[in-house]
Amino acid sequence: MIFSSGTKRPKIHSSAYVAPSATIGGDVTIGAECAVLHGAVVTSEGAPITIGAHCVVMENAVLKASGGTALQYPLAIGERCIVGPHAYIVGATIGDGCFVAGGAKIFNGATLEKGSGVALGGIVHVKARLKAGDSIPMLHVAYGDPATIVPPEKAPEAHSK
Repeated sequence: MIFSSGTKRPKIHSSAYVAPSATIGGDVTIGAECAVLHGAVVTSEGAPITIGAHCVVMENAVLKASGGTALQYPLAIGERCIVGPHAYIVGATIGDGCFVAGGAKIFNGATLEKGSGVALGGIVHVKARLKAGDSIPMLHVAYGDPATIVPPEKAPEAHSK
């Protein structure tokens, strides 16, 4: 389903594929040769979403941007990125060539620099910055700028910062 939000309507490159069961809404731009697979949700509410060329957004991934007059959290995904199934990305900047595995979560103001990755179930905390080429192991949490990466048992440490 492709829908407008207010006056904003998605712009989808003619070479991109959007599965019939995907939901795309609002100020969304999807680049050339992209694939948005079944059940994926890409919605903009008050801030834009841009997905660069040659990206894949896999099944049931959720990509969101939000904003109002006080705060804006646009979502920008560079070229040649993969977003795994059931991943959740909101208001972040994802550089070219990044990999976000299934079940990963990336929150407002976070940045993944070029070629970085988040393994299965990894979490990138609000405003964390993962340096170019770095990776977050499975189920680990990244917080801070530059990111400190901790195992799941130390997640309370990340939440207290």
